[in-house]
Amino acid sequence: MKSAFAFVCLCVTALPGGWLLGGPPETQKVPVAEAYHGESVVEDYRWLEDQTQPEVKQWMKDQNLHSREFLDALPGRKEIRQKLTQLYSSSSIVFSSPVYRGGKYFALRYEPGQQHEALVTLPSLDAVESLQFVVDPNKLVKDGSISIDWFEPSPDGRLVAVSMSTDGSESGDVHVYDLTQQMKEVDVIARVNAGTAGGDLAWSPDSSGVYYTRYPRPGERPDDEMGFFQQGWYHRIGTPSDSDRYELGKDFPRIAEIEFEMHDRSGQL
Repeated sequence: MKSAFAFVCLCVTALPGGWLLGGPPETQKVPVAEAYHGESVVEDYRWLEDQTQPEVKQWMKDQNLHSREFLDALPGRKEIRQKLTQLYSSSSIVFSSPVYRGGKYFALRYEPGQQHEALVTLPSLDAVESLQFVVDPNKLVKDGSISIDWFEPSPDGRLVAVSMSTDGSESGDVHVYDLTQQMKEVDVIARVNAGTAGGDLAWSPDSSGVYYTRYPRPGERPDDEMGFFQQGWYHRIGTPSDSDRYELGKDFPRIAEIEFEMHDRSGQL
């Protein structure tokens, strides 16, 4: 009985990475108090929200190293990874989020083996052999750091606005592509999407411009507030973003989320 107990203890203390012995790296608590409806709410980990800060990057690095130390040493991990890779690679191409505009479908296309979805157009859902690529993040950069957050075609189907972010940050700029000019990029609107409150966009009925969510630009807010305080702005396609028009949101609370919806018949936002 003593020998069996000693064997169990040996197995537990020998777990890879010291999972039970050392535990994960400690996370510093930095209390931040904020009043909501007369009540004070204290958050200890708000400092982790800004992934651009060196201390947050270091925290993520330490956590990843700790996780890898444990996971990489698990028995059978290599074989499981090989099997999953084989299963995923043998899957079919998947289309998702179809939207019909201007006599064509817009959809996201995922091909096994690729890191990210690409945006394509199709004349019909049954004519995948006639698809055209609008933008493929897998070909924009070699390291796979760019991905599509969401897209919104114009009412006439001539243009499409695509929010794209880097390194999984969800901090996305909107790129506008013209399908009549061989998918030429005709506009870029900065800081439309973020991981904190997302982002949104709606086209004007005549496809001449977009109403969009705008996050603070550099210098407008402290670094720890750049992912909050959404506002609604209007951008006319083909004009400098410096001339965009403010619509609403200056009096909205810090964590407000804005969604736009255009009424097709009345053209009212």
